[in-house]
Amino acid sequence: MSCEEVQALLEEGSRQEEVMAHVATCGVCAAHAALLTQLQGLEPAGADQRAPWVSRLPHPPWLWQKPATYLPLFLGLGLLVLGLGLSGLGKGLPAQEELGLLARAFWEVTGLAVGEALLVICRQAASAWGGGVTAAAVGLGIGGVLLLRWVALKVRA
Repeated sequence: MSCEEVQALLEEGSRQEEVMAHVATCGVCAAHAALLTQLQGLEPAGADQRAPWVSRLPHPPWLWQKPATYLPLFLGLGLLVLGLGLSGLGKGLPAQEELGLLARAFWEVTGLAVGEALLVICRQAASAWGGGVTAAAVGLGIGGVLLLRWVALKVRA
């Protein structure tokens, strides 16, 4: 039996007589068997394990009981409430003009991206299906651009 075969059998959990005899005579396979024994000691217990998503959390379970763990969440919610409170006092949102510019820029970029995608779809339809469907694809493209333009005008209003 070769060392690779013996190591594969050891990894499967085999304890045959000839495998154990080879391990007793081969230093490499004995080291492999010792390593597997150590690794089996690290294996988590099966029945009393928590849900799989809990083991992926970056914090140990006791940390969730500390108030400081939730501090960033509470600070974020506090800032949100403060911002909504300030806007509710009649002063409006801070930098309202800049937020409007950002919304308009977003819709313009979205319109350009969707227009480019529709153009690519029209070109592909024209090359794949021919003239009749090409007219429908061009109509779809024009309709999509007009729809996006209408949405952009509604957002600006």
